[in-house]
Amino acid sequence: MSEIFNLSLKDFLLIIKKSWISIIIIGIIGFICTFVTLQFMPNTYIATAQVQLFQIRGSNYEWTNLEDPNLLIARMKSPTSFGDKSLAACQYSSGFEMVKKVQFGLLKASPPTLEVLVKNGSPELSLACAEAIVQDLRNYETDLVRKKIAQYKELLDYYIGRMNHLKKEFSKLPTSQSTIASVDEIEARDQISWITNKVMSLDDSVIRFADEGAGKLLSPIYVSPTPISPKRFIIEVAGLLMGLLIGLLTSVFRNAYLPRIKALH
Repeated sequence: MSEIFNLSLKDFLLIIKKSWISIIIIGIIGFICTFVTLQFMPNTYIATAQVQLFQIRGSNYEWTNLEDPNLLIARMKSPTSFGDKSLAACQYSSGFEMVKKVQFGLLKASPPTLEVLVKNGSPELSLACAEAIVQDLRNYETDLVRKKIAQYKELLDYYIGRMNHLKKEFSKLPTSQSTIASVDEIEARDQISWITNKVMSLDDSVIRFADEGAGKLLSPIYVSPTPISPKRFIIEVAGLLMGLLIGLLTSVFRNAYLPRIKALH
């Protein structure tokens, strides 16, 4: 039984010589089928944006991240992170589709830089979508800075009010006749000193340096002029090769194996 399927190289070459026209025809058919299929496959274009994330400068004049970049990326993977304007600009069917088509990556740079990759059906849509997402990021960070400023102002007002109260109470303490200060005086001075240091150590400088550390687009958004998918040339070549392979296998079976199988019966 195994002898039926034995095929020498000479027989193989003779089959190719005899059936090369049919092999080429089937290869062309495979190419045509692939070409027609590609006409119904949507093109995908990609837009790339690099956004420098917001930073604040503390009382020690050192820059720190407004938010952990990894947490920001994790948050942007949620469909609820995108606003209505972004969904309308991108023209995706839902936030779930938007999460699949929009990718975020952290570049190894200082200050931290976020790379935004947007996939869409045309260069215009990709560009509009990337611009909307970048604006969403800036709006979010601006709102976060505004909340931090309000929080720091509340803390400053609280500590300043407490310090003024202590100073007022300290002025009412009885003056010690001895060279050794009383316990109340020492305690009041310690509290005033601690509160003064607390006020100075607060990152109230976020108010003064918020604009300087604001996130920004490092370069114009790049949009690929040609679609990144489907890879038409590769797919068409693969379709042609697949057709040639099917034609070759069909010819070998028809000219070598089929007559041998019939001869057994």
